[in-house]
Amino acid sequence: LLEEAIRQEHLSRLYEEGDLAFQSRNWAAAVEIFGQIQSLQADYRDASEKYAQAQQELHWDSLYQEGLDSLERRDWDNAIEALSDVRPDDYRRRGQPRDLAYAQAMQAFDQAVQRAAQHRDRKADWEQVINLLTPIVEESPGYRDAAVKLQEANNRLRWLKWYEEGQQQLKAENWTAAIQAFESITKENPEYRDASALLEEAKKQKRLAEHYQKGRRYLEHQIWREARDEFQAIINIEPGYGDAQALLEKADKEIRLGDLFGQAMKHYEEGQRDEAIVKLEAIVAEDEDYRNGEAKAKLEAWKKEREVRKAYEVGRRYFEQQKWRPAIQSLERLFEIEENGYLNAGVLLEKAQIEVRLEDLYEEAENFCRDEKWEEALKRYREIEELRSGYRDVPEKFKQAEEKQWLATKYQEARRQEAAEQWDKAIKTLEAIRQRCSNYADVEARLDVARRQKRLADWYKEANQAFEQENWAKAVNLFQKIKGLSTGDYKDVNLLYPIAERNRQLTELYARAEAALFKNNLDAAEEALAAILKIDEGYRDAQVKLAEVRRQKRLRELYARAEEAFTAGQWEEAIEAYRQVVDMDPEYKEAAQRLEKAEHQKKLAAFYDKAEEALAAEEWQKAIAHYKAILTLEPDGYRDTKDKLAQAEKLHRIHDLYQSAVKSEGEGDLPGALEMYKTILKLDPDFENVAAKVKELAEALELAELYNKAMNALEKRRFTEGIPLLQQLVARKPDYKDAADRLEQAIEDHHTALLDQFNYAQQLKKEKRFKEARHELETYQRELGNSPWLSK
Repeated sequence: LLEEAIRQEHLSRLYEEGDLAFQSRNWAAAVEIFGQIQSLQADYRDASEKYAQAQQELHWDSLYQEGLDSLERRDWDNAIEALSDVRPDDYRRRGQPRDLAYAQAMQAFDQAVQRAAQHRDRKADWEQVINLLTPIVEESPGYRDAAVKLQEANNRLRWLKWYEEGQQQLKAENWTAAIQAFESITKENPEYRDASALLEEAKKQKRLAEHYQKGRRYLEHQIWREARDEFQAIINIEPGYGDAQALLEKADKEIRLGDLFGQAMKHYEEGQRDEAIVKLEAIVAEDEDYRNGEAKAKLEAWKKEREVRKAYEVGRRYFEQQKWRPAIQSLERLFEIEENGYLNAGVLLEKAQIEVRLEDLYEEAENFCRDEKWEEALKRYREIEELRSGYRDVPEKFKQAEEKQWLATKYQEARRQEAAEQWDKAIKTLEAIRQRCSNYADVEARLDVARRQKRLADWYKEANQAFEQENWAKAVNLFQKIKGLSTGDYKDVNLLYPIAERNRQLTELYARAEAALFKNNLDAAEEALAAILKIDEGYRDAQVKLAEVRRQKRLRELYARAEEAFTAGQWEEAIEAYRQVVDMDPEYKEAAQRLEKAEHQKKLAAFYDKAEEALAAEEWQKAIAHYKAILTLEPDGYRDTKDKLAQAEKLHRIHDLYQSAVKSEGEGDLPGALEMYKTILKLDPDFENVAAKVKELAEALELAELYNKAMNALEKRRFTEGIPLLQQLVARKPDYKDAADRLEQAIEDHHTALLDQFNYAQQLKKEKRFKEARHELETYQRELGNSPWLSK
């Protein structure tokens, strides 16, 4: 018992020493002492828990120190790895977040510098560094070299932005903006990449552009020599610049052509027309459009003037020699060149044309007489008389041609009457020709033929009348008389003669078919009509009647098939059969109405199937559209369409609300998202995870409200109001934002504020300002009493 008492006393003393080391955060000593206790009695009080915690804290201290050593060595990877595993809850490790952020920032900084050395750095690289360093510098301006590195990162980002802006402006040929960007870089860092070279290039391009613009303006205003000087200046700076060389050549050309044009005008004014034309030809050969075509127009005008004068002299010389055709050719050429004529060229041309016309008309008339084309010959003679009366022997020739023309006209008239089988008229005309000229052509022979043809025509006419009246015996008798008188086949007698006999048979068959149709005996009618068509496919309307009989039989068959399909709900087959009936006969029974009803039922069924497919695929809008289409066609409802429409609209609304709620939640509008989730919950309590969402968002809003109230109180230094709120928040959700860190900082700030107040009261006491000191101490005591978190 004594030994046990001594051991317990020893353990108690060791525990007190270990606890003192633990409270003073001397983790190495605590580990050693609690280790001894563990070796003496493993379950002694809470020694094992404190031993484990001290070991963990000692491990974190070691990691933290390793991280700091790595920072000193600028070994950022090891620093980040070590510091990431350290908890900053010990006052000696409170700098861990800042140290870790610094290591991450410097790692990003070195990587950006390496990329910058290869001209591969991006704005995002430096922005990342700045975003990491800025909070560190704001919190601790003197921390290591963070401020210097932040300044350098800002500089590099600024230079990179200017550099990229300069490059963009160079590509856009905005030289002034490019110069401004590169000058901004070189003022701060002349050695940055190739900014200096690009600045010089931009300045050079700006000078070239200014020369080019001036040159173009001079060209537009046709100030050729100044334009040449500007483009020459460009070529001197950069020979291959754009189209400067071509524009320089254009200016030189315009100067050269301008000199030639001035010389041409001077020659023309001095009457040296050929020399002037030569100069203009040289200009046009080089540039047809010189001075918008002025040179070419003048050249053509001057050449035209020369050609007109030459054509007139040639034409007048031929006219004086009565060489009418060459004279016309020359004078017409003159008018082709100058439509307004020249001197009396028009009068000479008109006279020459009349003489040529008279010669041509006389020759044509003679030719027509030789060819016995008397009408044409007379026409030419009349035209000659109109132009010049008494020309040559035209009056005598005209009388002879008139007589010949009368006989030829009458003969042709008789031939036409024969062709038209107008035998009375033909006989009369031929007798008139024989009386005026007894031996004219074959008039006598034609007279005999005409008299015989008249008898045949009279018989044929009478036979046709009998044929048309279906008096077949009389028709056959007359056809036989015609065959006896005619030397050959007369007209269609050989055709009509057998037709008369055949028509007797056809008439009998047709009457039998009509009787069958009257009795609606379609089979008998079909048999009789088919027999008619075997004899004569074109007999009366036999084909039509046979087609109609067969059509009626087909209609009867199709309608029966359609009715059977309709009854069975086979809409495609019913529609096809009804449509065939309607295509054949729109008025057949009720086929049109039955077709419309079948199509209506098919459309309803198609819409219903599409709506069901869309509903199953959760394509709510499509489903709703199809259900509404059904109700538009069938307002009283089709199957369960009304119920399905209500279901689709409800599901559509729920899904729209859910998507909007998810979107609002993602955008941070938690109150709006909560209201929408509650609406969904009312519509469908079992919809997905909405119930959990409502609970989750309600709690999130409550926590946000606690956090905001606490932050507002702490911002106004109302610690006794803000700290309990944070304690309540951390108790409900320990990892909510930075609430735990804020709580710890707020307690420390409150403690500091109370110490300052206490020290101020002591100072007042030393100054013997007891009343004020008492007031400060009472306030301090009240505040301390209301702050259980400051009990230690």
